[in-house]
Amino acid sequence: KEYSTRLAEEYYKYGLDAVRVKNYKSASEYFSKAITIYANYGEYKDARQQFVKYDKLWRTESAANLFSQAVTKEKLAVRKVDYRDVASLYSGAAKVYQPYGDYKNAGSLATAARNKSMITINYNIHQDRGDDYCGSFNSQRLSERFKSKVEAKFRNYPFELTNSDSANVTINIDYSANYKEGRLDERNQVQSIVN
Repeated sequence: KEYSTRLAEEYYKYGLDAVRVKNYKSASEYFSKAITIYANYGEYKDARQQFVKYDKLWRTESAANLFSQAVTKEKLAVRKVDYRDVASLYSGAAKVYQPYGDYKNAGSLATAARNKSMITINYNIHQDRGDDYCGSFNSQRLSERFKSKVEAKFRNYPFELTNSDSANVTINIDYSANYKEGRLDERNQVQSIVN
């Protein structure tokens, strides 16, 4: 108990020192350490009230700063990447203030900005089957194959596959498969050309 008391006192003192220099985040961390170290023996002084006060204070300041940056950036946003930045700032404000609720509706504003940053992709497959009588590559399998390739290329961005002609990105795929019929003792060959 003596050891815990001394350590709690030290953390509490560090917390008060951090308050004097207006470093509220460090202050809340020190008060939290004082609470934790003394937990087996009850409450240490008013460390819990101090923690709540300064934790909420630094989180409010940080959330307000991020929220302000998001509002400013949103006014100037034109491109999809701008809205991704706006969404990130709103999301940061919501995350930092999360223990005390939703800061000025930042969570839903982040979702709205993320929706504006969404890239819509439409891909069309033009398939020329040529002399392909074997029929092993039907359109459905081909579509799934190219869908996975498109998803792999855009995996680092928020995107949505759509059939709309007004998509942000339209990909046209020309695909041909030719089957050559040979003698029975020869192997059949399938040639695929993708542009």
